[in-house]
Amino acid sequence: MKAKYSLRSSAHRLCSSACFGLLIAVLLGACGNPGTGHRDGKATVRNDKFSRFATDMNITPVSEKMMLIIPTQGCTGCIKEALDFTAAHDSRSSLTTVVSGRSKRFYKLLTHKFNIDTTKVFFDREALAARYGIITIYPVLLRAGNDGHITSTQLDAKNVHRVLTDAGLLVD
Repeated sequence: MKAKYSLRSSAHRLCSSACFGLLIAVLLGACGNPGTGHRDGKATVRNDKFSRFATDMNITPVSEKMMLIIPTQGCTGCIKEALDFTAAHDSRSSLTTVVSGRSKRFYKLLTHKFNIDTTKVFFDREALAARYGIITIYPVLLRAGNDGHITSTQLDAKNVHRVLTDAGLLVD
């Protein structure tokens, strides 16, 4: 009977360590290099989804202004970089910033920790951007091309400055 218990205990430890290892691998890969895995960093958003989102939020369409959508939950480093940018550049006339998520505590942090002027930021408290499939766990920069297609670029901690500079929002 002791051997049976020991066998179960060993199997439990093995399963626990395998699950823990898998969890660590997933967390490390979540904020990794956008060039690896399934994320290529850019995608074309279906205009009908975005049109519904802009209409529901009563905001300027992306065909007229670029839009930065920041989730309240997700890649912490990525969200922090996007919020730091917003705190320094929230008065840009060429950019609309939307914070999307249901966290009431997060909205209070915007003013206290990041000194963001909440009158210049739109709040998506119903998480419509996630519901429409516009964002996941990464902040997203949406901009319209000359052909009218909307390009969605996921911002991670490593590419945020390059993407914002390429969009003309930052000057080197």
